[in-house]
Amino acid sequence: IIMLGNSLTHNFEWHEMFKNVNIKNRGINGDITKGILQRLNEILESKPKKVFIEIGINDLLSGFPIDSVFLNYTKIIQTINHTSPKTQIYIQNVLPTKWLIYDTNKPVIDSVYVLNKKLKDYCIDNKLKYIDLFSKFLIDGKLNPNYDCGDNLHLSGSGYMEWCRLIKDYIKK
Repeated sequence: IIMLGNSLTHNFEWHEMFKNVNIKNRGINGDITKGILQRLNEILESKPKKVFIEIGINDLLSGFPIDSVFLNYTKIIQTINHTSPKTQIYIQNVLPTKWLIYDTNKPVIDSVYVLNKKLKDYCIDNKLKYIDLFSKFLIDGKLNPNYDCGDNLHLSGSGYMEWCRLIKDYIKK
C-alpha cells in the first residue's frame, strides 16, 4: 500500500497507525502533481496493491491553473492504470485552508472547491474510489481548529486520527 502525496502525507507514520509494515509513505514536503508524475514509475515498480493519493494544494497555492492541476492528476491515474493495472486507486480530495494563493489576495479555498468537484466527477465517471476528506475537515470555511497543527494547513495529531478513521476500511480491505 502506497500513501502518495505532499507534506500532509509525509508528516505521518501510516504504517505505525495501521500496524502494517507494507504501508509505504511516499509523501514529499512541498510536492506538486508534476513532481508525482516525475517519480511515479519508480513508485509503481513494486506493483502496489493500493495507492492512496493526496496532492494538489501546493499546485493551487503556487497559482497553477486548476485545469492543469486536474490534467496532471488524470495523468497520474492513467499512468497507474497503465503501469500497474491491478492497483486499486483511492483519490483523497484536497483539504481546506484559509491560505491565500501566493502573491495574490485570493483565497485558495475557491480553487480547492473547483478541483475537488472535478476530481469527484472524474472518479464517478471512471469508477474510482473518491474519499471526501475536505467536508470532514471543514468548519467555517477553513480547516477545523480541532485538526489544525496551528498553521491552518497541516494537521495535528487529532487531525491524522480523523484521517485514519476515514480511510481505515479502505486500508484493511
